[in-house]
Amino acid sequence: MRCLPIVEKEIDKLPRQYLANIVYTKVGKPFFDWVDNKIQARNIKVTNDKDLIIEMDEDIARVFQASTAVSGKFIWPGAILSQ
Repeated sequence: MRCLPIVEKEIDKLPRQYLANIVYTKVGKPFFDWVDNKIQARNIKVTNDKDLIIEMDEDIARVFQASTAVSGKFIWPGAILSQ
């Protein structure tokens, strides 16, 4: 409670991230593991409910899982951008 504002109305306005950071700071790894388990369970449920499971060749799946590439826009250094 020492990490929270004194005025009770301000507590309700705190972002969830702030509260999660406080709990993680105080509790540590058990809190991280609990959150991670909840996220994994939710992802499995959403994947099953929305039929998001795909079949993939084992070799392609292995390459996909090992990939660290992130899609996005790449701007070549020194490129002239139109305004």
